[in-house]
Amino acid sequence: MAEVTNKTFPRVSLTRLAKHILVLSAGICIILTVTAECERLWWIAYLVAQFRVELFGISLLLALFLLINQRSKPMMACAICAFGCSLLNFSHLLPYYMTNSKAATTSGKTIRLLQMNLNVKNRRYEEVTSYINDVNADAVLIAEL
Repeated sequence: MAEVTNKTFPRVSLTRLAKHILVLSAGICIILTVTAECERLWWIAYLVAQFRVELFGISLLLALFLLINQRSKPMMACAICAFGCSLLNFSHLLPYYMTNSKAATTSGKTIRLLQMNLNVKNRRYEEVTSYINDVNADAVLIAEL
């Protein structure tokens, strides 16, 4: 009969576990930010780049937590990298929040556009043509025709 041994695992303190989780999270933010920077090269990177607001917020919070809990040089390096990631993500968000000092100039002429999404099985041709005539648009785009 096989002898059963009782193996015990070393205990890890909660603060040490939290530091490891912070460093791991900072690494994930760094990887996601670098991936988002490659958005013109790869379609998955383009999808990651859609979360720049979230990446900015998370990497900034991680940088603050890592700065508060800095006890070693690797933690400080992770904090600096996370803060750099937050600045990089913020630089992509900044143009959306900056106002343009020039007033938009208009020529006074308006253009009417009409976009319709028609099902291929649609057989009510008279209703569609009468609606297009009623709108009197300058340009008509019909999708799924």
